[in-house]
Amino acid sequence: MEVLLLFNKLPNRTVKQMQDKTQIKIDLLLQILCRLLKSKLIKCPEIHDDQFEKDLKETDIKLNYNIRIAHDFKRS
Repeated sequence: MEVLLLFNKLPNRTVKQMQDKTQIKIDLLLQILCRLLKSKLIKCPEIHDDQFEKDLKETDIKLNYNIRIAHDFKRS
């Protein structure tokens, strides 16, 4: 929840900025981001659709990647 609240002030942040702001351990933060990306609640331009098909892993997410909230979120 804390991760999603970050987007109330800014539309996008890097993974590093999110970690600095929340102080969540990076391993846990990457797990959270991975799940949110898979659910399509957030988006990352650096991660392409074919990576989702190959089963996205936490190690695929880098600290300098930009994360933004998905404005077109729809549950499938």
